[in-house]
Amino acid sequence: MEKTDFLQNIAQDPDWLSFAESLSSALRNPGEYGFTDSERLLARVAEMKGSDPSSLRNPLKAYSWLERNAQDALKLTGQKLPMTGVLTLSQIWELSQEVGSNTAPKFFKGVLTRKDLKTILKDLQQQKGGRGVRGHERYKNAAEFEQLVRDYLAEYVDVFGMGPEVKITPSNKDAMVPSDLTILFKGKPVAAIEIKSHRHKRHRRFLVETLAMASLLGKEYHQSVLIVPSSWGNSISEMKEMISRLGLSRVVLGVFRDEPDVHPRERLWLSERSF
Repeated sequence: MEKTDFLQNIAQDPDWLSFAESLSSALRNPGEYGFTDSERLLARVAEMKGSDPSSLRNPLKAYSWLERNAQDALKLTGQKLPMTGVLTLSQIWELSQEVGSNTAPKFFKGVLTRKDLKTILKDLQQQKGGRGVRGHERYKNAAEFEQLVRDYLAEYVDVFGMGPEVKITPSNKDAMVPSDLTILFKGKPVAAIEIKSHRHKRHRRFLVETLAMASLLGKEYHQSVLIVPSSWGNSISEMKEMISRLGLSRVVLGVFRDEPDVHPRERLWLSERSF
């Protein structure tokens, strides 16, 4: 198999754990693939996926932690082992290896949920005087939410009501109007997906700018799906009204509920069910 084809196979792997394992192996020997260093190889795989190199660091970080601290868990698949849960577990381990070593087996067996891990992490952070709460915590939380939505869409692609020939892929970041994901039907792009995460400040100007970008994506891809978290509260109703009053017929609003007590299939509400 050609080296380029091998990297393409890595980039197309939908399972984050096997993807990270293969990519980690390749990054250790970039010369074998014609690259002078691992950063160039990483950039090439990111280009093949249609994403930024920085977006690949979370699965690599989660895999690296499992490789060092939980070899048995590597026998699981990414579908059974959520990446965001592993990243939370690594934070717990960093604050208290004792708590982490007791928590990890229970999480891997499904006894503890991601919500349980977040509670344990929060308690530890409070005990440590808030350590780990500052810095880029907000960015990390945003990245976790976006990955949660991506994982959901990968598993429940039928939520769009387009049949078995639909596929969701990372979007080309060099596109004139960039988005997070692209919906393909029979291999052709039919809609773009933009994911927005939790945020405290959602003033009118921000909502208008968000809808303006979604409208541009709708013109470029025929339709766009704007997915926001249920925590946006009243802003969701405000956006629905603006979509209606401004006649943004190509914008589909999606509301994602990431509360752990919500059944997975019922997490995403769409203003339209078919395309």
